[in-house]
Amino acid sequence: MGVESAAGGFLSAGRRFASPGAGGVVSSGWPVAFGAAANIHGDWWPLQKRKQKGKTSSESKVEMVEVVLPNDGNPLGNILGGKVMHLIDIAGAIVAYRHTRHVVVTVSVDNLDFLHPIRIGQLIILRAKVTRAFRTSLEVAVKVYLEDLLTGEQRQTSSAFVTYVALDAEGQPVKVPAVIPQTPEEKHEYREALIRRRHRLEAAARTHRRYFEKQKTKTAQSQVAV
Repeated sequence: MGVESAAGGFLSAGRRFASPGAGGVVSSGWPVAFGAAANIHGDWWPLQKRKQKGKTSSESKVEMVEVVLPNDGNPLGNILGGKVMHLIDIAGAIVAYRHTRHVVVTVSVDNLDFLHPIRIGQLIILRAKVTRAFRTSLEVAVKVYLEDLLTGEQRQTSSAFVTYVALDAEGQPVKVPAVIPQTPEEKHEYREALIRRRHRLEAAARTHRRYFEKQKTKTAQSQVAV
């Protein structure tokens, strides 16, 4: 269990989750439909703000920090890949929970590469934020960094895009809030998320076809053997 810190962060079992929007500035540089929708006195922002349905990524972003302990490492003294994958899923799930305020399940993880080892005694830092939401699913980008406690050096070691589906009380997929991109980087990620989703669904369909064909063949062979 965790407790809310005085700074607004969430503390739990040696981890600190940054509070939504901590250390960031929210941009309000959104286009406005001028004319009938605009206030004649120029006070259009409150009206435009009401018309935007959804949440910004800064409202749910997460930063997790852990010390890599001996029980997290392999015989070479580096953090286990499975431990990194576990933390990526945890960080992404917290973002998805915050954005949807529903129970979420992991349905997909894009390619995950380990570019640099993280040594025992170093810090592992995970920064996660939602990039785009669809009908019942959302994509979360998670970047992993190491920090050397003696030198202060930080280096990115991994990154992944994780897809989650939100569920209602009956375990059925439920509609999720839209994502409102604000910065140029967020808008770029928002556009690319749709392309990644298309590729992801195509790859999943190919994999599933191969898997079920093999299962069907094995079943037929077993029936012939009997």
